[in-house]
Amino acid sequence: TPTSGFSNYTINDGLCDNNITSMVEDREGAIWIGTSSGLCRCDSYTGKLTFTKVPISTSNLSQLYPSPTSSPTPDQPSINTLLVDRSGKLWIGTATEGVYQYDLSSENTQGTNTNRPRRSIVHFLHNGSVVNSGNLKLTAITDIAEDRRGNIWFSTWFEGLCCFDGKTLTN
Repeated sequence: TPTSGFSNYTINDGLCDNNITSMVEDREGAIWIGTSSGLCRCDSYTGKLTFTKVPISTSNLSQLYPSPTSSPTPDQPSINTLLVDRSGKLWIGTATEGVYQYDLSSENTQGTNTNRPRRSIVHFLHNGSVVNSGNLKLTAITDIAEDRRGNIWFSTWFEGLCCFDGKTLTN
């Protein structure tokens, strides 16, 4: 935990990259950090800040808690924006790879529980329940917001403003 004054954290402390593009705190107090080289999670449950690189793979949707023997992660997408919505989902908007989701409500980040279930970060548009009749790609996300009705809004570089009402994605 930072002491009084200013503390500077870098890749030497475990960050994915020194170019930080976004941050959001979840309900459990973990800080999710978007960088030019992927996603990190910052925890302070032990009284000391711990940075964990969280793999996002576009070719093989990686597990949040990979085994120690897993192969190195491929280049990670540049994160532009993060949002934790009211239902506990982390929305991850990337510069070139689209939108990813992670359900934080099922995660147990506190303690040293090594038997926690393996959770996936999933590509939003690969969810078969999303109605996307306009065939939107959502590849270059600049921001994500949630309105008071629970709709998720995406600002994009190429497709303008898009809205997801929990079922249907519209432009």
